[in-house]
Amino acid sequence: MLAGSNSFLTAGDRSKLTAGDDCTLMAGDRSKLTAGKNSVLTAGANSRLIGSLGSTLTGGEDSVLIFRCWDGKRYTNIIAKTGEEGVEADTAYQVDDDTNVVEKFDDPFDTIMPDQDGGPASAEDHAPDAHAPH
Repeated sequence: MLAGSNSFLTAGDRSKLTAGDDCTLMAGDRSKLTAGKNSVLTAGANSRLIGSLGSTLTGGEDSVLIFRCWDGKRYTNIIAKTGEEGVEADTAYQVDDDTNVVEKFDDPFDTIMPDQDGGPASAEDHAPDAHAPH
């Protein structure tokens, strides 16, 4: 399936979805999703998801998340695999300003970087020790 910007695509297993910027793509297992900037991509197990700047990617078990980033001179790919280096299946991820793959939360100020030692980080790991007086 191919669509332009501001599109919403939904398909079953073994699907191939491609869309422009500001799109939402959802597909089943063994799917391939590609979208432009600020898009939301969600797929089942054994899928490949490719999103550009500002996109949110969520893959099932054994999926590959590829974030296309522009560094001012060229595009680079930031690749994460579910089940490796703290990246969990069925969890939404984005890339931060330092090109780290980070878990996406509803609150833009509540971002957690996956623990590189095998286990996921928790919000408690990043909580301040004490609140400053008002």
